[in-house]
Amino acid sequence: MCIRDSSAGAQACKRVAIFATKDAHGEPFARALEAELLRAPRLDVGLLFVESEARRSYEDLVNQLLETKIDCLALIVSPKLAGRILGSMKPGLRKGLRVLGGDSLASRDFVEFGRGDVDDTTATSVAEGVEGIAVASAAATRPEYAAFRRHFRTITGTDTEEPFAPHQFDAVILLALAIEAQGFDATSTELREAMVRISKGKTGYGPGELGRLLRAVARGEDVRYEGASGDLHLLPNGRVKGTFESWHVREGKIVRLGAH
Repeated sequence: MCIRDSSAGAQACKRVAIFATKDAHGEPFARALEAELLRAPRLDVGLLFVESEARRSYEDLVNQLLETKIDCLALIVSPKLAGRILGSMKPGLRKGLRVLGGDSLASRDFVEFGRGDVDDTTATSVAEGVEGIAVASAAATRPEYAAFRRHFRTITGTDTEEPFAPHQFDAVILLALAIEAQGFDATSTELREAMVRISKGKTGYGPGELGRLLRAVARGEDVRYEGASGDLHLLPNGRVKGTFESWHVREGKIVRLGAH
């Protein structure tokens, strides 16, 4: 979330409120964001937790936050919850308020829940103007990403706008390759090391060649799976070294603004 800079004409935040769910999907990220922001000079930060189950209205909490004269609101919540929170603001209260969101809001669900009636595609969504940072997806021309979309379409009959789907897809393939390399009796440490090794290999294979990939791994070849989700590179501790990109909601669509 570009809270401290005002690139591309965005206002720099001075008073930030973080709205997050008190669960594994919200609190750890909210705490990390709070700690990062508190290191910035002259930046006031407030943190408010809500239950994971969406309420019908958040007017009381929204009014409480706006009374503190915040100029930026960071939402680390589900798409449905974010729609309810923004929908609880009275007309005019969003004026001058910069709303930021994480990966979970960079999805079609957020835009649709933000309409109040998900079936009314003509209604303006309260998601309009929300911005944030999300993990970048691979270029549409990359073979891995093209294969992922083809597989997804075959299984579901639709294209995906779910931001996490390519990463979940990559995780399954990497785990399958690690099991092929180490065997079903491998420890978690051995599997993690195999996944790191495979992500750093030299010979590129795509998910459309999964059978060939598995055979190559079984032969001990130095293969590399780049991934449908972007430039996939695993660190020795198993964490993904990701590429991120800005996004915002414009005219009812999630518009990705390029990696940085």
